[in-house]
Amino acid sequence: MIKIIIFISGVIICLLICLPIGFEAYAANAHLDSLLQQQEIRAGGNGERLSSILKMHLTSEELECAEFLLAYMPLADLASLSADFLLENIRLALAARNSSPWGGQLTDDLFKYFVLPHRVAQEPIQQWRRPFFEELSARVKGKSMTEAALEINLWCNEHATFEPTTPWDQGPLTTIKSGFGRCEEEMILTICALRSVGIPARPCHTPYWAHIDNNHAWVEVWADGQWYYLGGCEPDYELNHAWFDNPVRRAALVLNTAYGEYHGPEEVLKFNARSTVLNSTSIYTNSKQVAVKILPNEYFPISKQKVYFMLINYAGLLPLTSIETDSLGMCALTSGLTDWVVWCGNGDTLDWTWVFAESEDTVVLKPKPIGDEDWVWLLDMHVPPPSDKTSESVVDEKVRNFWKERKICADKLRKQATEDWSDSIRIESFSEKLGFTFEEVALIMGRAKGNWEEVMKFLADTTPAEREISKKLIDILDDKDLRSISYFELFSHISAAQYAPDKNDTASYNRFIDYVLQPRIGFEHLGLWRKELAHAFKVVDVDEIPSMRGSNFVIEDLRDRLSTPLSPLQALVANHGTKEDLIHLIIAALRAKGVPARKHPITGKPQVWEGADWHNVQLPNDPDSLIKESIPNEEESCRLMLDYWEGAIPDPQCFSQWSLSRLDGGIYEMVEFEYLSPMSQNHGPHKLPPGHYMLCGSNRLENGDVLAHLQFFTLDAGDSVLKTLVIREPEIESDEISAVIQPPDKLIPLSKWGASAKFRDFMDKNLLMLWAEPNIESTERVLVDLNNIGTTEYDDKTQFVLITSDYPGADFLERMTKAAVGWSFYLDPGYTQLGTIISDNPQLQSPNEKPFLLVVDKNGQVLGYSAGLRFGVASQIQKWLTTDDAHSIRKQGIYPLPKEK
Repeated sequence: MIKIIIFISGVIICLLICLPIGFEAYAANAHLDSLLQQQEIRAGGNGERLSSILKMHLTSEELECAEFLLAYMPLADLASLSADFLLENIRLALAARNSSPWGGQLTDDLFKYFVLPHRVAQEPIQQWRRPFFEELSARVKGKSMTEAALEINLWCNEHATFEPTTPWDQGPLTTIKSGFGRCEEEMILTICALRSVGIPARPCHTPYWAHIDNNHAWVEVWADGQWYYLGGCEPDYELNHAWFDNPVRRAALVLNTAYGEYHGPEEVLKFNARSTVLNSTSIYTNSKQVAVKILPNEYFPISKQKVYFMLINYAGLLPLTSIETDSLGMCALTSGLTDWVVWCGNGDTLDWTWVFAESEDTVVLKPKPIGDEDWVWLLDMHVPPPSDKTSESVVDEKVRNFWKERKICADKLRKQATEDWSDSIRIESFSEKLGFTFEEVALIMGRAKGNWEEVMKFLADTTPAEREISKKLIDILDDKDLRSISYFELFSHISAAQYAPDKNDTASYNRFIDYVLQPRIGFEHLGLWRKELAHAFKVVDVDEIPSMRGSNFVIEDLRDRLSTPLSPLQALVANHGTKEDLIHLIIAALRAKGVPARKHPITGKPQVWEGADWHNVQLPNDPDSLIKESIPNEEESCRLMLDYWEGAIPDPQCFSQWSLSRLDGGIYEMVEFEYLSPMSQNHGPHKLPPGHYMLCGSNRLENGDVLAHLQFFTLDAGDSVLKTLVIREPEIESDEISAVIQPPDKLIPLSKWGASAKFRDFMDKNLLMLWAEPNIESTERVLVDLNNIGTTEYDDKTQFVLITSDYPGADFLERMTKAAVGWSFYLDPGYTQLGTIISDNPQLQSPNEKPFLLVVDKNGQVLGYSAGLRFGVASQIQKWLTTDDAHSIRKQGIYPLPKEK
């Protein structure tokens, strides 16, 4: 009897132990099934084709991978990928794990979230796994994970380096074809390369820097038991060592993104519908938690409300992230020690406050309807000071030199690739065949880079009658599009030629080129759509555009974090998407039928050309969009004039020192103006729709702080208003001390590249000296700014000197000699001369960042200096070199020498 009781008790205990586990597994399976069903619906016309992978003969491991990828797949992929593509990706990822010596170190989660995914960010999907694995597996054979990660990053640099490009992401294969990419594109390439051999890697970024106007993206790689960081396509001798070591210590927010619903040891900022955002700020810099509480009131619910954490960047109030409140109206953010604007709103019901992050722990908001009265906010945004830490390690000097030599070799290999599209014999041959000039062909091939064969084959296969319109298409494509577009896509888009008007009607012809032939609408990725949309929409009646798609198009409020904006064909296939995706679909459908269509440059609403004006297109169930009414029309539009009285900055530039924003959905969205266009070209009048507006004047000081002047005002229908931009000036300290330096005569001249044997030969001129590390993003961005200075009235009075620690390579030097400013080149081994200058002049406070810029007059008097990545430094230099009165420079808020302690 006792044995029976003991047995029954044991069974009950086992059941009690196993029941939760079984229930959790059941719930997880039910959740997965629900996700898969939702995804098949979202995939629309591609759902059955894509989900057929689940009916193939798969191993249990392959099936688990397929279900995971499908369950969390972004909409752009759901609408376009095939089961065969997905299966190949899965099998290659598993093969990489099983064949690598470190495969046994990977947990299932590390593999599933950071090796298996077929995409990194918002790049177009490309088949990169097989070619990358075939090339890299032999190269990393016999290496540890850490050694392999370093080697792969060098391989990436052999194919690509940093160069600014347009905002949308290109795929990793396009980056290789191009030979360059933005930081995010370098990151994408490097992560794909690492994943191809089974090394976990994930994207990391700061949405906006706190101390400068821009952002940055880099790579985190898991090697030998832990996560490290590295600069994509920026090889180094060790991990956790990059040019942004010091800048990231000033970051306001550092984020990672994981495919799917990830539950790891890292701090989760938020779960999106199909991805997870991790908050890594505390890993990179000192941090604290800022808590926000929304007080209950009659105007605004407190739960599930977005709270935005915002900074001044690009001369506007921009959100770095948003967090949803809980049932008590609370949320919190772990952030760097920078000032914030915390903002919560919905429509016209808003509240916001300035947060001094070093002292405030909790802020309280009470949103309420905003009034129509004008008001001004003087906002001082303080950022953490430069770090005084040094990132140098104790790596052996031989190892450093070995990697320097390898980077020089990588530069040479990358340069060799350009010979394909710059070969003069090949260019001459195409010139004769096509009837184009040598210069025209050279320009096309130079723009297409490694994609030149697709482009030139397209031109060669066109008929003589098609050639002119074909070249027009090539001319209007963005360079990035020309580097990625296929032969078949090009032929698809010249089918629009059937709608071309007589060229003698210049206005109509130009409108056709820009708004019918042009395949790009926004930041979507180009693809095939003209034939498909022309077939789907047999007849286009401008009056009946809403019924073209019908009201059954499912509008999704938010785009999947890892989804690109849908191409028109993807939107057609899925019948799902954001409001922007629907707008793109309607515009593309109109263009496919030869009707000029565009997005309104301010409101973003779809417009069609009819009669003699642009008219708004009504979207399904969108009462704010009225067909056949110009937006805005003369009766309802507002006119805004902008004025500026010369102050801290002579002629402020848009998105650098000023911006205009309009309230939309609870936050102010920037109105489009030409990037960096001066205020003198933007006085107006500007025709704007009615609404609440914000005019921001921004003065970013040398230490990274921002003095902002925000004017809030309302424009009603028919208003004509003048607003004066205000750029604030910093307080003047009368006892600032300037510095005088001695000529750094121990610099080694590169006489072949224009350097004087004696540095003192230049001392009858002003000197602009730039200590830099070549071929990294911070240097390249500053050089782009400096090289755009061009020929000015002070060129003959100023010598531009570029100084590196080691020989930078002939390719870099040749590229720099083409700049208009006329560089001379020197070496400062180990930057010892720079170190002496800084130690002898404590006023030159430096966070040990490169590039280091120093401007002195012919007497050695320091006019200004800058350390690390800075934007707009060229305009500051012009003021330093053209202003005789040092006090007036200080007054402009750009004189960098601090008061001596």
